[in-house]
Amino acid sequence: MTLITAHSGCDRTNDNSIEFIKYALNSKADCLEVDVQKNGKGILVLSHDEADNEAPLLETAFYMLKEYPDKKINCDLKQKELEIEIYKLAEKIGVNNQLIYSGNVDLMLIEKGNNKLPQVDVFLNIEILFPELDEVCGSDNKDFLYHGLIKAALETSRYEIKCINIDYHLCTESLLTYLKENRILCSAWTVNEKRVLKQFLENDIYNITTRNVSDALAIRAELS
Repeated sequence: MTLITAHSGCDRTNDNSIEFIKYALNSKADCLEVDVQKNGKGILVLSHDEADNEAPLLETAFYMLKEYPDKKINCDLKQKELEIEIYKLAEKIGVNNQLIYSGNVDLMLIEKGNNKLPQVDVFLNIEILFPELDEVCGSDNKDFLYHGLIKAALETSRYEIKCINIDYHLCTESLLTYLKENRILCSAWTVNEKRVLKQFLENDIYNITTRNVSDALAIRAELS
């Protein structure tokens, strides 16, 4: 069954807010996504853009999450070198087994045979592995080029990649087939339209991140 991740600010709540966290945790979504960075005092907070000192603390989100042991939290890293500090905070609170990382994940931390984040589910943004993706996808030949280049990047990678996190527009049938054949999971973002939600749910993709959680849950229930 496809996992449904509540994008920060889903169903008309405010992005990275306590209101959003409460809503997502009390929904039937499997996971909630928050944007994480440090504020000017060096404290981990929830913020997509430059963080101010009024932004909610990641620590607060973790304590709220602790009451929902079946839920996961996707920390979308908006700065580099946050991975270990976030994990230590989660470990202190007791939610380290509920962590997912996406965003600015340091590839050196997930090297094959030397994975320093073994207890964290990493949804690796494909552009971290393949920085040229935006340039290729902006070209006239993107449909011809990008599949081959993504495949080459994955096949030659020296990193432990279990799941890629990718713009849903790039999740074509041929790419999804390739990923399944190579036992690589796929997380698609940000899928909001009912028609597209149904399409991805029918294809049994591993994870969908959506702002329209209520729609996604209703469609999943209809298909089950």
